[in-house]
Amino acid sequence: RSANIVTFEDPIEYIHHHKFSNVNQRELGHDTDKDLPEVFDKAIRLDPDVLVITNLKDAFMMDTATLAAHKGMLVIVGLSAIDVFSAIEQFVSSLSSDYMRGLFSRSLLGAFSQRLIWSNAKKRMALVWESMLATPRIQKYIRDDKVYFIKSQAPSLRGEYFPMEDSVADAAAV
Repeated sequence: RSANIVTFEDPIEYIHHHKFSNVNQRELGHDTDKDLPEVFDKAIRLDPDVLVITNLKDAFMMDTATLAAHKGMLVIVGLSAIDVFSAIEQFVSSLSSDYMRGLFSRSLLGAFSQRLIWSNAKKRMALVWESMLATPRIQKYIRDDKVYFIKSQAPSLRGEYFPMEDSVADAAAV
């Protein structure tokens, strides 16, 4: 399907060419003002179907991403975090209010973490990953400010959480 995609990148690492979708890439600070509220306000007026923000840095950007998702946009964000639990904890702790945490918990579809590691079996770099689906149980932990509890529940989250260890085992297999 075609979509209107707006990206905010810091920096732009890959140029996406229009094929089925319209892709508007913006480099923060280079193609945009330094006034982030105005930048994001203009972007939202473009009525994107997909909003991509790399390298989220502050509460304003976290709140903006949450509000965009709540309005029905698919929002893809990038964070520097060691795993999905840390990414969610980092995001939630940066939100400006309990109200925003509630919106985030209802808007979250999932979290994904990836790394490249050397695979001796394959003699090359291999992508390893983990993911967590935002099921009602996960959303409740976030809404109730019990993000720390999610990681301790990892063994019981089969079907909701796919651990990095499974992906590493696949990468090590011949």
